[in-house]
Amino acid sequence: MLLLIYFVLLYCLFNFRKAATPGLLLISIYMVSLGCGLLIGYDYTFDTYFKIMNFLFLAVALTFFIVPWNRFKYKCMISEPNPKRLRTLTLWLFAINSITFVLFAIAIFYAFTTVTDYSAFKNLGESEGFIKQLPINHTLFLMALYLHPAAYFLIPLHFYYLSKNRYLYSLISLVLSLNIIFNGLMVFSRSGFIVYMLLYGLYLPFFYPKLSRRTKRTIKLSGLTLLSLTVFVFYIITENRFTNVLFYKQAVNSESIVTNPVVYSLLDYCSQWYKNSNEIMSMYSFETLKGELSFPLVLLIGNALDLIDYHPERIESTLYSLWGSYYDKFNGLVANLTFDFGYLGTIFFLFLYLVALRLLRPINGVLRFNSLLVLGVVFVLPAMGIFNSELKGVFYHVLIILSLMVYFFMMTKKMAKKNGVSSLDRALGF
Repeated sequence: MLLLIYFVLLYCLFNFRKAATPGLLLISIYMVSLGCGLLIGYDYTFDTYFKIMNFLFLAVALTFFIVPWNRFKYKCMISEPNPKRLRTLTLWLFAINSITFVLFAIAIFYAFTTVTDYSAFKNLGESEGFIKQLPINHTLFLMALYLHPAAYFLIPLHFYYLSKNRYLYSLISLVLSLNIIFNGLMVFSRSGFIVYMLLYGLYLPFFYPKLSRRTKRTIKLSGLTLLSLTVFVFYIITENRFTNVLFYKQAVNSESIVTNPVVYSLLDYCSQWYKNSNEIMSMYSFETLKGELSFPLVLLIGNALDLIDYHPERIESTLYSLWGSYYDKFNGLVANLTFDFGYLGTIFFLFLYLVALRLLRPINGVLRFNSLLVLGVVFVLPAMGIFNSELKGVFYHVLIILSLMVYFFMMTKKMAKKNGVSSLDRALGF
């Protein structure tokens, strides 16, 4: 309840007579999440000074993840990209994501026509064997799996081409960007839907005022259709996975207003992080996991090069020994960072995050196009913080690498000169 009140006050502070920003969207996400927790009786009692300290640390950390986004005003101008580089980037993204789209579509078709127990398929390791049996080249599929994060850049491209009335390019970008959803849909995961809607919600306001009335009507109609389809598929997956799960039949909170196990599971899905975060942070003993939760790709590469001895399968047993039954729950971004790096390490991570936002921020009211393309990659980290840390997934680290490549490829001298900054400032993003 305390954190919800704090976010309501924060929302009022930044919303009062000020321009709309992604910061308000982030605050809204946390307000909705905490509100869902109240509906099912979730709250947390702070009965020790250590718990109070952890709560304050959680609130301050989330504030520093969220508040800087208020500098990205939606009414800012967006610089024009180098047309040759944009065309090259677009064609590469279309090529990669077209192959990925076809392979993912085949996998989804076989999954929905052959699998009956979605929960067992996702959580009991059946998906790995299933994928090996698919009538597709497994090496090509593995490459598509690792490169599918490239679809993140297609959402801003979809809106850019839409604003330029290049409808074919816009439509292709929109369709192929669905790889974000398809990646999760293959294993009946719902997170892809949420990531996609958050990214769409982030980018749309940057371009919406620039669109024609006809285009706006089309977006509303297609958006409503897509949202309805998303809700339908989301509910189908939830119903299959949780209707017959004994936990949700027996463990519905006695203080919960909601008693339907499926609806309860949905509310629990998006709100459990707060209670879980405080619970596991109260178990923190100042011993860190040294990056195992946040940098798995680095550790995997180090292990492959025989630089370190790292076994990714150990992390689950390690977390169980630390967190008990919370080892596989949604524990939130800040809790994961705290156990990974400690309090000081989390503060240093926040510093690096703020530096990244400073490099991407609008300059003199102009948001650079290369910054726009990678903005969603940085945004999704706190936006999905109500679940776990995106950093736990190897694909997110691949996305970071792709983002750096896209960012520097699209950083043109022409664009930098137009913004009126020096060569040193261009290199640093100031």
